[in-house]
Amino acid sequence: MVAVHFPRLVFRYPFDEAAAYEAEARGYLAYAVVDLNNGTRYPVVFYDPVRLQQDLEVEVSEGRPFIAEPGMIVVPEVTIARMQEAVERLFQNGFFDSLKGEPAQGREPRQVSWATEPQRERLPGPFIEDQMVVAPGDLPRMGREVDCLYPHDVTRQPDLFPGE
Repeated sequence: MVAVHFPRLVFRYPFDEAAAYEAEARGYLAYAVVDLNNGTRYPVVFYDPVRLQQDLEVEVSEGRPFIAEPGMIVVPEVTIARMQEAVERLFQNGFFDSLKGEPAQGREPRQVSWATEPQRERLPGPFIEDQMVVAPGDLPRMGREVDCLYPHDVTRQPDLFPGE
């Protein structure tokens, strides 16, 4: 059995190399939670100083001279290493004791594969149709009545050619 280290940074959506690149480039990540050993989760939002300054300037120009988000953590750059380091140090300093977390009961099951380790490849969906790309000919057009959208649909009538 694999030992789980707490506090654990968990992402609500898959966090692969593309998501890591985007988070660092944007300087912002809002779909993370910190999971503690008692089962409590704390939603957190990561900013880098540049993005925080840009967002503050926008807020000031719109008449709101402040930015406040529950669980906001400002790091030099929004990378896995910086986010994990910040979470561990804040946990040691008791930061999460002052936040209201989500209780362990009544929440979705943990997605262990979405933790701090980036996914190496895209995982398939639970259904083959999730991976299917609909061809343009299968899309309904205005003014046409369509019985089915997919060739494998059992309600589709066989194609009839003129004279058949």
